[in-house]
Amino acid sequence: MSRPSNIPVYPEMDLKLGIKSSIPKVKQTIALALLLFESEGRKDAVAYSTEVGSATVCETAVEARLKAMLNPIYTTYGESDTSFMYAVNDNYLFKAQIEHLQVLFELIYRIGQVFFIDTTKSFSAERTGGVRYAKRLKYSANADLLSPLFDGSDAVKYKETLVNWLGLDSVPEDVKAAEGICRIMTVISETAIFKLVDGSADVFFNQNEIYKAIQNNPGVAIDISGDSEPKGALRIIKNALDEDINPVLSYNGGNVTSRVGAAVLAAYQSRVNTLLGLSSTKLPKKKTGVLVRNTNILPGIDRNLIFFGAPGTGKSYQLNDKVNSMIANDDQMERVTFHPDYSYAQFVGTYKPVSESDGQINYRFVPGPFARILVAALKSARDLQSNALPYFLVIEEINRSKVAAVFGDIFQLLDRKADNSSEYNIQASEDLRKYLSSELGGEPDEYASIFIPDNMFIWATMNSADQGVFPMDTAFKRRWNFQYIGIDDEEITEESSGTNIEHIKLIFTCGTDDIRWNVLRRAINMKLSSEDINAHEDKLMGPFFIKCEGFTLDAANKVDPSENDKFLSVFNEKVLMYLFEDVARTRRPELFSGIVDKCSRFSQVKEAFLSDGLRIFGDDFKTKYYDVQETEYDTKKTRLGV
Repeated sequence: MSRPSNIPVYPEMDLKLGIKSSIPKVKQTIALALLLFESEGRKDAVAYSTEVGSATVCETAVEARLKAMLNPIYTTYGESDTSFMYAVNDNYLFKAQIEHLQVLFELIYRIGQVFFIDTTKSFSAERTGGVRYAKRLKYSANADLLSPLFDGSDAVKYKETLVNWLGLDSVPEDVKAAEGICRIMTVISETAIFKLVDGSADVFFNQNEIYKAIQNNPGVAIDISGDSEPKGALRIIKNALDEDINPVLSYNGGNVTSRVGAAVLAAYQSRVNTLLGLSSTKLPKKKTGVLVRNTNILPGIDRNLIFFGAPGTGKSYQLNDKVNSMIANDDQMERVTFHPDYSYAQFVGTYKPVSESDGQINYRFVPGPFARILVAALKSARDLQSNALPYFLVIEEINRSKVAAVFGDIFQLLDRKADNSSEYNIQASEDLRKYLSSELGGEPDEYASIFIPDNMFIWATMNSADQGVFPMDTAFKRRWNFQYIGIDDEEITEESSGTNIEHIKLIFTCGTDDIRWNVLRRAINMKLSSEDINAHEDKLMGPFFIKCEGFTLDAANKVDPSENDKFLSVFNEKVLMYLFEDVARTRRPELFSGIVDKCSRFSQVKEAFLSDGLRIFGDDFKTKYYDVQETEYDTKKTRLGV
């Protein structure tokens, strides 16, 4: 079964009140827009113009369809294709700036929206220089209100009238047809808003307020110019009234009077008033009720937890394994990786330019991972309560950014009470309030103060070898629990997992060396921990420093001999580089004691390893470190039954 979705929240219309919009010939411009709608087969949009130098003219295929529809009409009155197209290309659809056309078509008569064909251009691109760019007109359903006029027995009269409005005076205007078009256009425009300046105050009004002012002041002309230069929609509606588009109003030099009797005006004004009342329908919003802080879900599980340890110890693997054991689907988790340029706006949310399906760019609030997972957790806690689901925000490499700046005031929410919800609320920004309201229902003011519910978990990973990147202050660390992943904690997992490289015996042949990766890793760590080097545990290598992905295994879980060169390359570029550049930068002779005279450059270490194998770590490395660790490791496997 298929059902309709909820009504989307449409962006508010920009009234463009600061634009000195100018469309001197309103009827002419509207006429061409309506004729294009008919000649193009009542499509939803038409790319009607093309650029010629700094100007625009009618697009060739569009021109052909216009002429095919209207040639029988204008030639009847002695007009040629040339004179017709001169009138078309002299139209303000081609001459006016796009913002002025938007005021006419979007804000007053609401026939459609106007866009540049080149969607990368700003709507202000035509303000200076006199250059015009190719445009398209996307029609609204209001255009369909006029379509029946062209389907009836008087269709020719309506087409003649619009051709007359284009500027071909030899083609007669039918009075009744003109009045019918004007009435429909006026009804469409009744929701338009205008602004005038009254002394130091701004007055926002619609045509209904003009009708009421005329009724309240019999015999007195109503001034709609105000005390300063008209801008925006007011500038254009004055031109429209001057062309007698509105069938009940007369206009003269900024003053408006009624062109119909008082009873007729009163009846029409009453109908408009009813229309405006119906147009302000407010959709019902689901009441939020009381947002739930505590659902008693997963007691005893840390809410703010950081997994930390040396490189390759399996921090992300263990975190993911635990999260996946507590969630039913991926919608219950948001994952983000911090980096030096990561910001509060990205983490929580901010206004961003968003490309719409029609190519227009609008600004709207785009939530970050924190806001998204907070909404999901709050919804679940409110709607399901005791059966609420857990939601996890997973932050990889949390100390790769300036966490105090990224978390900002969210930092305060990390303090958890005994019930695992936030101990202290914070004041939400106006943007965040509106977002929460749109997602959770209710009014924005209901979300002035926000908290983290107990079913929202924030778990992170931190490479302890990188603590110097962006150190965390004590106040921040105090709000977290930490789980240390030891250097050998995850080296043995179940055989069936296929994720731990220890279960692969890698044949690495340099001379007579047959190398098992995990034993070699342990042996190198043992030497790094010796008194000669004394490397901190943070700098040692975990079992996942090299992963099994990408290697072909045989039945004995060994890397296929044909891929020995591949493993050599990975070992050289990953392990040896790490040891040379990061761990033993000041202890290279001690670590590479087998090639003391060849360890000043990385290229020398690589070449020596390819020829001498494990002997680059010293002649006694095999017996003193490797063999010892192999025995210990196999003993551990036997003890664990692996």
